[in-house]
Amino acid sequence: MYLMPDREQREKGRKRRLRAERFWWEGRQVSLYLFPPGLGYRRMQGYLRLIVREAEGKAQIWAAPELEALWTDRDIAGFPELSGTGISRGAPLPEAELAARLLRLQPFRETLVVLAGRREGQARWIEDFVQELYPDLNGLYLVGLPEETAERLGDFADWLYGESGLVTCFTDTFPEADGRRTAAADLGAEQKNGLRRIPAGALYLDLTSDPAKKRLFNEKRTDISYISARNCLDTAFKARYNAF
Repeated sequence: MYLMPDREQREKGRKRRLRAERFWWEGRQVSLYLFPPGLGYRRMQGYLRLIVREAEGKAQIWAAPELEALWTDRDIAGFPELSGTGISRGAPLPEAELAARLLRLQPFRETLVVLAGRREGQARWIEDFVQELYPDLNGLYLVGLPEETAERLGDFADWLYGESGLVTCFTDTFPEADGRRTAAADLGAEQKNGLRRIPAGALYLDLTSDPAKKRLFNEKRTDISYISARNCLDTAFKARYNAF
C-alpha cells in the first residue's frame, strides 16, 4: 500500500474524500491511497484506521515523503501497530522479494554486498533476498553480521555454494571491490565510520530510506550512486498515478 497526496482538482463545494487506485506493478498488486488536502483530525484518523485494518497481515504501508511531512504527531497518535511502517515517521524495511525487485530496477552489478543491521529475523530476510538474486551474481559479501546471525546463515552459504558455486564471504568491513561492478544493500548498518571504504562508482541501495544517511552521502560521497527504497517506489508510483 502506498499513501500520497491527491493533486486532482475538485469542483468547488464538492466534499473531498480519500481515493483509492489499484494496479499491478512488477508482478505485485499495489493499492494507491490519495489523501486530499485539508482533512480534519477525525477524518484523518478514520482513514488511517481503515488502511491499517486492510493491510493487517497482508501488506506493507508506505507513505510519500511529502505526505508524511504534512502529518503532525497528533495525526498519527494512537497507532502503536504502525511502528516500522511508512506512517510512523520513517519507511519500513521492504520485504525481501520487493527489495530484490528494487535492486533489479537499477543498472546491473555482478557483486552484491549486504550491509547488516540489528533487526530481528534478519537471517531469514537475507536468505530470501539472496535467493532472488544469486543466479546473476559473481560475488556475495555479508558485512557486519552479529555472530548468531552469521552462524544461522552458515548452512545457507553451504547450500548456495553447492547450488551455484557462489562463495559467500562473511566480513566485518566493506570489501575492496570494483565500484562499477558493486551494489550494496543496506539493512540498517552504521556507515558514519565506514563510508570511506565504499568504492567510488558503487551503487548503494538504502533499504531503510534514512534521510540522515542520504544527507551524509550527498555531503561526503557524491561519487557513489545513492538510492533509497522509498524514493524508488515514490518515483514509480507517481509515474503510474500520472498515467491514470
